[in-house]
Amino acid sequence: MERRNISVPKAHGGEAVARILHDGLNVPHNTAKGLIDAGCVTINGRPARSHGQRCEGGDVVEVRFDPERRYEPRPQPRHGQGFRVIHEDLEIVVVDKMPGVLSSPAPGRRDESLAELIAESLRARGIKKPQLFVVHRLDQHTSGLLAFARTPRAMEWMAAQFESREAGRVYTAVVSGRVERDRGTIQSWLVEEPKSLSVHTTPTRGAGKRAITHFAVQERFEDATLVRVGLETGRKHQIRVHLTGLGCPVVGDKPYGASTNPAGRLGLHAHRLAFDHPVTGKRVEVESPLPAVLARIV
Repeated sequence: MERRNISVPKAHGGEAVARILHDGLNVPHNTAKGLIDAGCVTINGRPARSHGQRCEGGDVVEVRFDPERRYEPRPQPRHGQGFRVIHEDLEIVVVDKMPGVLSSPAPGRRDESLAELIAESLRARGIKKPQLFVVHRLDQHTSGLLAFARTPRAMEWMAAQFESREAGRVYTAVVSGRVERDRGTIQSWLVEEPKSLSVHTTPTRGAGKRAITHFAVQERFEDATLVRVGLETGRKHQIRVHLTGLGCPVVGDKPYGASTNPAGRLGLHAHRLAFDHPVTGKRVEVESPLPAVLARIV
């Protein structure tokens, strides 16, 4: 067995470990991925979790390998870690995101994002240079339906639909306490705190971003309520802030006042997504059932 150490230069901080191996060992990308899949690679003494795991300047990447062996990446399934494909064609891909996965790369975050995971899955299926454009986002700990564009024209078309509110987004939320009104609309102006990145409602009209949320109670329980939520606008943390404003925070949402976490995750799921296809113009409507862990607590 041979051993090689690569000290990641500061200028290369933020690059994927597969890229670091490709450059540092002067090996093909497939070999770099094969080394990771074979468990030959550690970052600062810890096994590399994925091809796209981010490295920072000063990290030490260690590789132990057999020089006589040929390392090939494992075939990737169409449904990758952290997501499953609901709809896919040459213009768009719609996936069901698992909780805990970032929708897109974020500054200061080393976790591999959903956009990167999907692109990696497309490459593994033989698409050499896949394009993937983020149309809209879900909070990291929210599960459910998310659409990506695969071409610039699809991105332009999809972005216009979300901006004009022609795209339909429906969520299911399990909230703490009893929502008394059967249905209603919440409208406010939301402001993001620059340091904590948390969001709150401002009483000053026009001081923040206008946010409109429609809700309808599906079922009431002893100390929780199942709520269907429709978005007219898509602001950061909008549903979580608005439901907290009703006195009923989403279960598991400690930053916004939840005191219970019976499911071990945020009780918010993007249940339904609808939009017009960028080429055919036909309405695309997809649904994702409530995850089993949330279904069990209701």
